[in-house]
Amino acid sequence: MKIDALESLLNLTKKSKDVAQGRSFKLLDPEETSLKLDNLDLDQLESQKLQVHEAIHKVKIKPDHDLVPADSVRVECGVDDITVDVKPDFLGNGQLIHSSELSLGDCPIEASTENTFHFQTTLQSCGSTMTLSEEALIYSFSLSYHPFPIGATFILKTSPAEVLIECHYPRHQLVSSEGVRPTWFPLSAQISSNQHLQFKMQLMNEDWSSPRPSSVFLVNDVLHVEVSVVQGHHIPRKLFVDECVATASPSPDSEPRYEFVSNYGCFMDSKLTGAKSFFLQRIQENVLHFKLPAFQFRQQLGHSVFFYCKLKAASVSVPIDPEHKACSYLNEASRWVASDGDNKVCACCNSGCRKKRKRSSGQKAEQWEATTVMGPVLFTSASDDSLQTEPPLSLRQSDVELEPC
Repeated sequence: MKIDALESLLNLTKKSKDVAQGRSFKLLDPEETSLKLDNLDLDQLESQKLQVHEAIHKVKIKPDHDLVPADSVRVECGVDDITVDVKPDFLGNGQLIHSSELSLGDCPIEASTENTFHFQTTLQSCGSTMTLSEEALIYSFSLSYHPFPIGATFILKTSPAEVLIECHYPRHQLVSSEGVRPTWFPLSAQISSNQHLQFKMQLMNEDWSSPRPSSVFLVNDVLHVEVSVVQGHHIPRKLFVDECVATASPSPDSEPRYEFVSNYGCFMDSKLTGAKSFFLQRIQENVLHFKLPAFQFRQQLGHSVFFYCKLKAASVSVPIDPEHKACSYLNEASRWVASDGDNKVCACCNSGCRKKRKRSSGQKAEQWEATTVMGPVLFTSASDDSLQTEPPLSLRQSDVELEPC
């Protein structure tokens, strides 16, 4: 009888998955679906129930209607925190949800009453993301509802739902004389093209094994920066850094500014300042690492710095040339060296590397460009004891350019 019960259970599991994927099916006869629970292994029952639950949650249904404000959700955006109150009748259909079915990003409900589920968190928590527009800083949160099967059954009476929450702050607040808070984690910019290429720039720890958990540096520290392109199932790409500039505010054209990579991949910082800054030898086609000693703008110590880099992804078959290179200047030898390929491609770094030739339409999709931004990063002196250590914030940038070359 235990085997029969498990077979019936598997039938129900399959039918539940069919429901989640929108397929129709014929209900089984009640006698066929009856289970002898006294002979059934409860651990197996829970396992099958969980599989059905996970299978249903993986289904993404694209809405065929315009998104509207959620009447059952109230949001208050504070100076550095957010408060979200949710009614138990979250879906507005009279069916009350359970507190464990609701989350704000990766944060559970903080408190609840008979009439309200309550969240309160800082802007940097609960999986929030930040984007920059011309007018404002925008913090985004995802309020998610994931229903659980009723009792010991596999039955779901409702579908998963999600509410997008945004807090908008005028952008002038970011560039005030007080600067931004130094404890934010540097921006890890990730954008996608029509061909689903994703460009990324982030700070790494000293052995390059993982992202750096802090954005605060002493003036004698060295930044370890990784730029990459995620290519998915597409043709492999080789990544290049054409230009990089550092600014004291979240605008690549603002002053003061410092261009430390130019001329299609010439790392100028070491030649201009004598610092030991350079591209590392390439170990992956779609990744580049470089080191940059921390620095400060005049009268800007303790203020934030933003980094903008123009990245380019080309076919791996593209030869290393003056337009596709990663060159560093060795002060000890007074010469340029290439991270991959012949050092001769770096000769133009002392004058000017040739401009890109106009490509035919058939070549247009061979390489893609994107401007990514990383920041804010804070450079400070060892005597500055005003800094506080707080959980880092992972930020995302939206106003970047992405275009075929």
